[in-house]
Formats: sequence, C-alpha cells, structure tokens
Amino acid sequence: MIIKRSTQLLAALLLIMMVSLACGTFQVGIISSDENPPQEAATEDPSFGDVFSSDSEQPSDVQTIEDITTEPSIDNGETEVPPDEMENVDSVLHKIVYVGNQGNLWVLSLPDGESIQLTTDATTPEGDGTVPDLMITYSLPKISSDGRYVAVRRDEGHAVEYGLDFSFSLMVYDVETTEAVQVYDQHSIGYDWKPGSNLLAFAPAFSEEYFATRGQPDASFAESILGFDMETRTAGELVPPEGGYALSSPVWSPDGRYLAFQEVLGYEGSGYFAYYDFESSTYQSWEEAIGLFDWSPDGTKIIYDRLTYTATGDERIFIRDLIGGAEQMITTDITSGYGFAPAFSPHGDRIAYFAHDGVRDFEVYSLYIRILSGGDTVKIGEFSNIDQPEWSTDGSLLIFSSGTYGSQQIIKVSVEDSSYSVVAEGSFPTIATLSD
Repeated sequence: MIIKRSTQLLAALLLIMMVSLACGTFQVGIISSDENPPQEAATEDPSFGDVFSSDSEQPSDVQTIEDITTEPSIDNGETEVPPDEMENVDSVLHKIVYVGNQGNLWVLSLPDGESIQLTTDATTPEGDGTVPDLMITYSLPKISSDGRYVAVRRDEGHAVEYGLDFSFSLMVYDVETTEAVQVYDQHSIGYDWKPGSNLLAFAPAFSEEYFATRGQPDASFAESILGFDMETRTAGELVPPEGGYALSSPVWSPDGRYLAFQEVLGYEGSGYFAYYDFESSTYQSWEEAIGLFDWSPDGTKIIYDRLTYTATGDERIFIRDLIGGAEQMITTDITSGYGFAPAFSPHGDRIAYFAHDGVRDFEVYSLYIRILSGGDTVKIGEFSNIDQPEWSTDGSLLIFSSGTYGSQQIIKVSVEDSSYSVVAEGSFPTIATLSD
C-alpha cells in the first residue's frame, strides 16, 4: 500500500478526490489547545491579495520567464554540491513532525532526539477492535519551512446507531506555544506552506452540485484555492478556477513563484496538472493528468510518475520543463515492474523514488537514490506501506514512514553514506531544516 504525502494528499495508489459532499460556509477561527470553541473569527481581508504577490517574501534570485529554458534536457545533475554542505550533518537542526502510532502529533528534533507531544486528544480503537464513542484522528501533517507551524487534518467521529458520524477540519498548531487554529471547518483536499513564509494554501471541499450534471464537472460550482496567513490571521482567495474545474492538491515551487495543483475531473484519480504563476499572474494547464510529482529546486522543471490511479505495473518516472517542454524518461534502468513517488533533492543533483519489481508482495517496495549527472543509482533498502519520501532542505536527509498499520516507523536516510535508521514510531513524517 502506498500512502501519498501531504504535498499531494488523500490517496493510496491514487490521488483520491473523496470529499465531504455537504456544502458549508468557509470559517476561520482560533481555538485553544484544550479544544474550546473558536474564540474569534478572522475576516476575509480585501487587501489579502497583496500577501500572495510575487514581490512578497521572494528570494532575490527568483527567475523570470525569460530565464527559464525550454530545452528538454536533464541538466539538474550539473549542480555541484560543495563538500561542506554534505558534512557536519549533526550540526544542523532538523524538526520532524509525525503522527505517532497512538494517533497524536509529535515533534522530533535531530540530532539531539528531543521529542515534544503537540496533541493529546487522539483516540484509537481498542485492542479487540472496539471503536470508542469519540474517535479523533490526525493525519497528513505539513510543517512550515521555518519549523514554527504545523498544518494537519483532524477528523472527529461521534458514535451513532450505525457507526461514527464524522466531522472534518484543517488545523494549524504552533510548535512553540501549542496554540491551535482552525483554518477550515470541512474536509480539505490538499494544503501546503509557501516556502519562506507562514502562508498556507489549501483546497476546500467542493459541493455535491459540482458533479450533479451526469457526473460532469459544473464550472459554476468550481472551488478556488484559498490561503490563510498565520501572521495576520487573514484568509482569502489565492487561485480562482479559471479553467472551469475545481482545484485541489496545491504544491508550492521552492521559490514560491508558482503554485501547482490539479483540476478536478472526477471523484477518484488524478486530474489535469496545472499551475499559477504569481509573477506574471497567469494560469496554465497541461491538460493532461500526471501522478505524484515534485519541483526542481529552481522551479523550472517537474519530475513525476504516471501513477494516476491504481498501478498498471509499467509506470515510469519522467522529467519535463514546466513551460513548453517535452517529457523525458529518467528511470530507463527499470526493466520490469514500475517506479513512482519521485522527490528532487534540494540541490537538484539527485532524485529519490520507490520501485516495485512486479514479482514480489505488492506491499514491498525498494527505495532508490539516483545521481542525475552520472546516472548512478543506489538501492537503499526494501520497505512496506510507504509514503512519498521527503528531503531535508539541506539535502542531507531523506525521511518517510514504513511498516504495517498501527506499528509504522519513521525512517531517516543519511544521503552521505546511504544508510538508514528508525528515529520514531509513527507515520506521515514532514521535515523542516533550521539554521544553526
């Protein structure tokens, strides 16, 4: 079983578009960590669009349209990683947020190993499978690049005659104060922090009317991607549905210039890949579906698989220029089985991905790291029930979770020597790398 990460959420072997079919009102409020009701509501700021402009919190070396090459070449391997950036890993502070096997959120600091529990109210079934009258679960956390805030999905189920009646919310927790903020009071279909800021992009659930016309999308019910700024506690529209489709699964480019997302075509499977350029204020769609993807460090290329629904057994991994490029296959060394879940290293010199040989147990996958310049591929190990790997921003570590449900483990891979170790018990890890 493949569990997709919070960058492209809500799936196992597919980008699942299961949503709450009840249409509700978008609400923002602040609640305390002891689950009191919202104390104050944040209003939608008419000037909120300024927060999302390309001039806001952008690195000085952000590229312009003219700087982006359209030549279909794999040139990311030309980046040389200075030796000192791969050394003294223990002097760098990493914060890993994950869901413990008892259901609560934890923050693990490396290399010191200090752990902090962020939530205490999660409940899990008893050993005999008995479900409690109140079932609270957390999933798919995503940490901001400064390590301060954690966005997470919170589901709350109350016992009814025939099971549990669930309500959903998108929460943000302050790692320093443990304050909790309810950003959205329904089921969200994807969220991501803008790098270098505390701006959270998220996709709200769409109403049942969106597919009411013979199962075809109704543009009049298409939902935008919204944003919530933790510093100002204001919310607003980030990307309108210009293509006539509801939008889901937002993922920021590393420089914050682009926001990629999917145009929702159906309840299940991947939609069309599309993105919004905040520098030129333009909306672009590839008008084709791709599976799990990741940005190149400079934001000019996309690496992706073709796992748009369940695996067919012949999926490969490709790279393509964001603008005007033709795709090129990277995993030419896969002769049987399939590759999926690619992740670009922050230096652009290598990729990590999983592969299945098409022969063994379908829940066992091999993790590989490939150096793009020379094409060398290193097999790290074999794992089960995995999620998409995530790199630390300094490129020294790779994290993911593996193992049977209820006893999953957080795996840390050291890129320097290709070794791996278990650092915690849990699932859905997300990492932020902080300055010394």
